[in-house]
Amino acid sequence: AGHILVLPQANPRGGTVAWDPIAPPGINVDITLFDDLLFCIGEQYTIDESRVHLLGDSLGGIFGGALVATRSEAIASASLNAGGFLQGKTEGAIPIPTLVTWGGVDDVSNGQSFEFLAREMLETLSADGHFAIQCDNGLGHGGPYADTWAYTYRFFADHPQGTIESPYSAAGLPGVFPDYCLIPE
Repeated sequence: AGHILVLPQANPRGGTVAWDPIAPPGINVDITLFDDLLFCIGEQYTIDESRVHLLGDSLGGIFGGALVATRSEAIASASLNAGGFLQGKTEGAIPIPTLVTWGGVDDVSNGQSFEFLAREMLETLSADGHFAIQCDNGLGHGGPYADTWAYTYRFFADHPQGTIESPYSAAGLPGVFPDYCLIPE
């Protein structure tokens, strides 16, 4: 279908898998992995660099928030499921379209409220000029994220790199989005 999917799995740390969403870019091995993956894929394949999109779930969504904050120049758009920001943006960070999905007030894992993280992320995205969509499916942590693929794929297709004004701003969300998704005011 003309797509390349890169699906890295975090290394086990302390009995669970973990990405590092906190260490700054200069010493963060996971951000370095992201940089290296982009470079190596670009060396091995012909890629459309304006179509590099990011998807992360749970701690992967939190790490995705770190990439939105630190690597926005390399990412066209992002879809973060049960994610959040634990790291401030770097100088030169640019707004990118971001889709934020979570499982409502019962979206809790390891004592972390992903409802809180999602709402905080949406406020930060808005304050920094990002176009954002919020999707609260109300199904708790690990909700049916496989069900998000249809609207995530459409979101990625409609938001190549450099999208300043989302086509959804005037036209609203396409029909592929469920009723629980909306463009926050």
